[in-house]
Amino acid sequence: MKKKPKSLRAGKVKCSRCHEKFIREKGTKVKLCLHCQLHCYRCNVKLTPSTISLTRGSPKCTECEEDLDKLTTKAKSRDYQLVKRYGITFHEYLDIVGFQQGQCYICKKLPTINSLSLDHKHEPGEKQKLSHMVRVRVRGALCYQCNKGLAFYRDNSEYFQRAAEYLLDPPAQKILKGRTNV
Repeated sequence: MKKKPKSLRAGKVKCSRCHEKFIREKGTKVKLCLHCQLHCYRCNVKLTPSTISLTRGSPKCTECEEDLDKLTTKAKSRDYQLVKRYGITFHEYLDIVGFQQGQCYICKKLPTINSLSLDHKHEPGEKQKLSHMVRVRVRGALCYQCNKGLAFYRDNSEYFQRAAEYLLDPPAQKILKGRTNV
């Protein structure tokens, strides 16, 4: 007996958007739970027959569809990733970068090749959290080096204060100050 492909089996599967488990009917290829099917993926508004956009892809309202029509293909892709990962739209990302005058908030350098990264407060188990929960933890746009620097210090402000003290008054110079070279 030939086994049915996984996509056509009934049972519990994870929603591709919210990652919650839901029961899929036998013989269907549905990848979204009922909640995600009935809510706009960008603004999380409940969709009604008058507000739903009938274009292919993730369910969205007509307002979001009109907003996306104004974007280039690359910007649409960036928008989708930002909404999925951080719960903010591409326009909101541009507003954040505009508020920072297009530069990294920490080092004040203009980005070169890559665009600025979105920095957010890290919490345990955040991979499982919904994007609208991560949205409130977004802090700003940083260059790659500054974003990695925050990650190395594990977002601990005490480490940064000690690092600043270390740079301003190195401990080795306190020991070596009165000594001469031999």
